[in-house]
Amino acid sequence: MSKNQLISLHIQNFRSLADVKLNIANLLVLFGPNGAGKSTCLDALCLARDCAVFGVDKALSSRNQGTGAIWEGAKEDDAIVIAIETHHALYKIALGYSNNQINPLLGESLYSKSSERFLIKRQIGHVDVGFVDNPPATLKEPKQLSLSQYANQIPLLAEINQLLHQVHYYPARSAQFHRLRQPHSQTHSGTTQLNENGDNLWYVLHQLYEKRFVDKRYDTILTFMQESFPTFRGLTFEPIQPGIVSAHLIEKGRHQPLDVFGIADSYLQMLLHLTALFSEQDDKALILLDEPEMSLHPWALSVLADAIETATQKWHKQILIATQSPVLISQFGLESIFTAEQNKTGQTVITQVSEIEEIQDLLDDYAAGSLYMAESIAPQSKRLEIPAVYETEGM
Repeated sequence: MSKNQLISLHIQNFRSLADVKLNIANLLVLFGPNGAGKSTCLDALCLARDCAVFGVDKALSSRNQGTGAIWEGAKEDDAIVIAIETHHALYKIALGYSNNQINPLLGESLYSKSSERFLIKRQIGHVDVGFVDNPPATLKEPKQLSLSQYANQIPLLAEINQLLHQVHYYPARSAQFHRLRQPHSQTHSGTTQLNENGDNLWYVLHQLYEKRFVDKRYDTILTFMQESFPTFRGLTFEPIQPGIVSAHLIEKGRHQPLDVFGIADSYLQMLLHLTALFSEQDDKALILLDEPEMSLHPWALSVLADAIETATQKWHKQILIATQSPVLISQFGLESIFTAEQNKTGQTVITQVSEIEEIQDLLDDYAAGSLYMAESIAPQSKRLEIPAVYETEGM
């Protein structure tokens, strides 16, 4: 594991995540009932990422200023807290909440694990930041993180800043298939980073194709595609002008290449996943996949799981997944899969499947996905016992 990888994520008072800590190795897979908080875990990390990369104002505006973001059981002065831990540091963002919105003047702290002291501290609503070895300073841009403004002066801040810049979130339900079926793909020249809505897929793949004799990224994507879909042979690309690429698909049994508007959703979905996994070089991404099972046959899902294992074990990526798919969760070891459920008060509770005592004997004979389908773990049909305080009077 890289020394700059995420080793834990601690989230408090964010939607249903009243107090959730995820200990993260190379792979973590969350599954459970609808609305239990799986995707919220991913979005909490994305919120921290967006504050660092795009600025606090933009991060909040894309979330309606945080309306409804606070855990409904939080006290009046409680903050939303997102704590990011690496091998060297613990960095926290605290988001104050009032009038049903997040205060854009966030709190921050950075704790050095080696020196056992706080290097920076900033209180919610303040424009000053305190340093351990220097007098406090007034932030030039108070609605930006000190992380972004002082990363070049404090090595541990630079480490956290780099980690957050390497977070890439791919919600399958937001993939821009309609744009991919247009006769070209346009983006900034030279990038091999897939946009989170996937709209630059053909351009990125063309860039990787041009580098196929230099590294193995394109060939890795192609190999997993061919394994997923036996009729898939490959892709052809035609640069139209700088930044614009046309693509065609080659299938067995067809005499002519297939235009992009005729490509099946399943092909597009798998290409997006594989490009997200392998478009960057080794050890350069923390990838979040939300419902990656969409449009994919069970066989293709098993190949996707192999690709994910390859990306984590051989390419040294970190991957966090939120899924509903029994097929997908059955492909991974018990140490990597976790249920996300809500308790009687609506708080999300995360449990490693290997620690659910009542199903350990069943796991000797049945895959975790089979037990999920049978509602032996993380059941959807189980009704929460709602405390009287939440019941509607007269019902």
